[in-house]
Amino acid sequence: MTYANINKPEVLAGNFKNIRRLLKNAASWASFERKSVLALQKEIFLGVEVENYTPGVFRPASPPGELNISIRSLACKPSEIYSMRSFMNEKALNKFDEALSSLAPPKLKGLSTQEISKIISTAYAILDYTHPFWDGNSRTFRTLTRLVAYNVGFDLNWDRIAASEFLRDELYCARSLEANALALEDPDQEVFKESIENMLEDLQDKRNLNDLLLSEKLITPLRALDFKDEVQICLNLADDDPLAFKAYFAQSCERLSEDYPESHFALATMQQVIAHTIKDHQDLKGYEKAVKVILPVFYGLLAKGTQEITLKHIKSALQGKI
Repeated sequence: MTYANINKPEVLAGNFKNIRRLLKNAASWASFERKSVLALQKEIFLGVEVENYTPGVFRPASPPGELNISIRSLACKPSEIYSMRSFMNEKALNKFDEALSSLAPPKLKGLSTQEISKIISTAYAILDYTHPFWDGNSRTFRTLTRLVAYNVGFDLNWDRIAASEFLRDELYCARSLEANALALEDPDQEVFKESIENMLEDLQDKRNLNDLLLSEKLITPLRALDFKDEVQICLNLADDDPLAFKAYFAQSCERLSEDYPESHFALATMQQVIAHTIKDHQDLKGYEKAVKVILPVFYGLLAKGTQEITLKHIKSALQGKI
């Protein structure tokens, strides 16, 4: 069946089904260049036909001086925002390639959450401003950045944006802010400078993309999320028995160390801290201290992307909490 509109619910459902499949096989998308972005969009639209739309094909270059702009209506103020788009000329495509190059997983290994967020948001802004496809750019670049994040040990949770009207509008504003800032620096857009400055003024109180990712905690190390899940499993199994929790936690640290060798020392240190904190079956005070104070602090260190977590790190983070 061919659909008349790329944003029809049936098209989106087909796209999201394909995206889930792509994310399950994220390791097979370990690098990106221009041709792989084209292939990625084809995969997103696999089995989903839209009238007068061919996925995996870049739009042609625009004539010099032509206004390239996207308009989006919002639920919040401003009720309508405008985003400048590149001319898709050779210069724009070179910057597009540079942005893709910055997302090469070997360059991102071992970085903190803050560093990863900055690189991904900077690259996303360039990809979005380039706007190489007639449509489907958002779906393509959200999937691309999720695949990149996964391949360097992070979860980029764009789904949280989709679940909130407020966050959706915040994302649209952040993207528009970034695109217009790039357009302002683009000599090809000089003729529209005054209009671009007015667009930016309308968005001056909005968060940029990096601030949005960090403040809403949309990007988190996988090891932190798995640690959180393992702690919950231990709590369920222990059923408020302090010593049982300590034993289950030790097993969880062993499992996590196998999955995340870079965190082996940190997990071993954390296990020692919990073992020291919980004395016996009757030590409810130590158990409560471990669960409500120490483990959340350790999760916070993992969530920041810290890999070499020592006892000194933990004690410093706990200062003033116990």
